Amino acid sequence: MCDIPDDHCDLDSNMIVAVLVGDIAKSPRYKIKDCIIAVLKVYHKTISRRKAYLGNRRAHEIVYGNWQGSFKTLPRYTEALQHFNPSTVVEWKLGVPGNIFEFVFWAFKPCIDGSAHCRPVISIDREHMYGVYNIKLLIAVGMDANGSIFALAFAIAANESTNT
Repeated sequence: MCDIPDDHCDLDSNMIVAVLVGDIAKSPRYKIKDCIIAVLKVYHKTISRRKAYLGNRRAHEIVYGNWQGSFKTLPRYTEALQHFNPSTVVEWKLGVPGNIFEFVFWAFKPCIDGSAHCRPVISIDREHMYGVYNIKLLIAVGMDANGSIFALAFAIAANESTNT
């Protein structure tokens, strides 16, 4: 295999990814230290945290796709929402220069109908989606008569503003 000591032999990144793909498919939150241990068990070699991180990231792309692929399938996803949930409201907004994505909003018909039975306070929460695009997932919720949280609408926005 290698004429230098085991600790200094380089593993090809494809070899690392091949070990991690199965584990990442089972558990998307597979930790970096678990990646290092998995490679150690298979190849009896210790890899750096950086190699484990890069292998983990590449395995995620293989199993779940990448950012560009996700955005390309978003229109198809919203069409499926409307097809399988008739009367679902979907609204897109693209910016003028080059059709830059601004936001997509959707609300399911049962959520729209159920909002009439909620208390008159709506809360909006957001989750920052860090990555290539730095977007936000926005969720509007109300409280139903039983005091439970009731989802009203969802949006993915490029920025937080009055318009979005």
